[in-house]
Amino acid sequence: MVTDLLSYKILRTELREYVIKRVKDPLRRVLVMVANRIPEITKDNTRFKNTHTLIDIFDKFLELQHDDGRKDMFRAAFKIFLMEIEHDVYYRDRFGWFVEELIKAVLRGDF
Repeated sequence: MVTDLLSYKILRTELREYVIKRVKDPLRRVLVMVANRIPEITKDNTRFKNTHTLIDIFDKFLELQHDDGRKDMFRAAFKIFLMEIEHDVYYRDRFGWFVEELIKAVLRGDF
């Protein structure tokens, strides 16, 4: 039933205001605040090929964004993510596995 779907509950019920005001807005502000404390991440100050590839992908993604609030949030999230990928093999390996699984899903037609 459509009313059981998560998207319906978030978009069409009182949960919508809660998600916007108590989840999304604070999360956006915290991401930007934390990212502002991290040095810029560039190809010159990173060493892994996958980090360099992700920098290019994220730069292209950000060029397509026109909502400044969301663009700042994406930029901040990518910066934090790239920091983790670059310095922590645990997260780098898990993300590599995630990408492989995503590719398999795309090739199967499931994504």
